[in-house]
Amino acid sequence: MSTDAKHKPIKHDLEFKKQAVQLLMTSGRPVAQVARELGIEAWQLRDWRKRLQPELAKQPETLEALRLRLAELERENVQLRQQRDILKKTLGIVSTT
Repeated sequence: MSTDAKHKPIKHDLEFKKQAVQLLMTSGRPVAQVARELGIEAWQLRDWRKRLQPELAKQPETLEALRLRLAELERENVQLRQQRDILKKTLGIVSTT
């Protein structure tokens, strides 16, 4: 195997790492999926999360992160309302028989 076949490691700056971890924390997607989308290895993202998550947890969330979280909670709210309505209808059917 020639040395040309080896890839030169890419150095990512701290800001990129923080944004990657923030995306992982707010997206709710698996580590492998987020890493693939960012063009990095999953082990790198897990390592960055382990090192940077405590620091990021202390910082206030960005506006974009808050918007993503709000959208996630709104989707969950709709789903829970639908489940509640189904249970109400089922309870009504069961109680009339």
